[in-house]
Order: sequence, then structure tokens, then C-alpha cells
Amino acid sequence: DWLDDNNFFGAKQILILSASSKTGLGLAYGLHKRRPAGPRVVGLTSPSNKRFVENLGYYDHTVAYGDIATLDSGVPTTVIDFAGDGNVLAAVHRHFGDNILESTTVGLSHKDAPRPPADLPGAKPRFFFAPDQMKKRTEEWGRDGFDRKLLESWNAYAEASGSWIKVEHGTGEDAIAKVYADMLAGRINPAEGHLFSFK
Repeated sequence: DWLDDNNFFGAKQILILSASSKTGLGLAYGLHKRRPAGPRVVGLTSPSNKRFVENLGYYDHTVAYGDIATLDSGVPTTVIDFAGDGNVLAAVHRHFGDNILESTTVGLSHKDAPRPPADLPGAKPRFFFAPDQMKKRTEEWGRDGFDRKLLESWNAYAEASGSWIKVEHGTGEDAIAKVYADMLAGRINPAEGHLFSFK
């Protein structure tokens, strides 16, 4: 909604970093549902997750992190970074240069990666703060209108993801710690969702 509300910052494509993350997939799904309107959606992901991302059909094009240079650097681009990997973000900015019209970091799926340098070409990277957009839309649509639109969007994505996500259940601190460690090490299958209880 925030991207559409800002006319995608004039971009012809949206480049999503950490394209296999659940939040990245949610954004790609939402953009895909706007077809044929809206900019092209490109996903950047690890080589091991590339086929999974491609098979979902949410992205118009998917590339591995090491293949950034294969993208057309002349396309006006908005970057949405769910990875938080400064090296990847820097490579993207250096490739597209002044054709980066907006660069927004939403998450840190690569939490131990370095932060980006301050002198990147293109739009200065900034953090997205969802409560600001929620407040704006609540004022415009009213609380009930906001809640209704949020629920409609959430339900549509939940229904669509039901065809590919496998929910794994776990119990206890050891199970939580193991999956958390696997997630930090990049060993979690992107088609898995994990639901835990302490007891």
C-alpha cells in the first residue's frame, strides 16, 4: 500500500532483496495481484532458493545475489531490502546508480551482515516504519476501513500461501533454539513456516 500510495516513487521495477523471506514473498504477492498495473517485480535471492521463488510466480524475474550485474542498470528502480546485507545493497546501488529512485530497508533477514556504506549512489537508503503508514491510512479510511482492508489482504495472502507453505510445529525451548540457529545459518527451507509453543 505504501508503495502504491507513493506511485512506486516513479520506478519501472521493484527490486526485492531476500525475495524468499516471508515478508518479501508477501510484498511480491501483493504487487503480483495488481497486474497488469504497476511496475515489474524482480526478486533477488540465494542460489539455493532461486527455483522455489521462480516457481511461485509472484516475481516477473528472479536472480541470485551473485548475478546482480545481469540486470538492466538503466531501469528506474525502487529497492525494498528485507535482507539488511550492506554488501548486497551496496552492489545493487553501484549497479543501478542514479536509477535507484527509492531504497528502503524493511527487515534484517541477514542480521549479521555488514551495514551499507554511507556514500552509495542513487537514493539514500532509509528504514520503513510501518506505523507511520498505518496511522495515515487509519486517518484516511477510518479504523474500520483500515482493519477491513488489512484483513482482506492478509486473508488473500494466507490462502495463496496455503498451496506452498508447510507449517512445522515444535514444542519447548530446545526446539525453538534449534530452528532459530538453523534460521540464522540460512538452513531453513523457504517453503517452511514454524509455529512453536513453550509447553
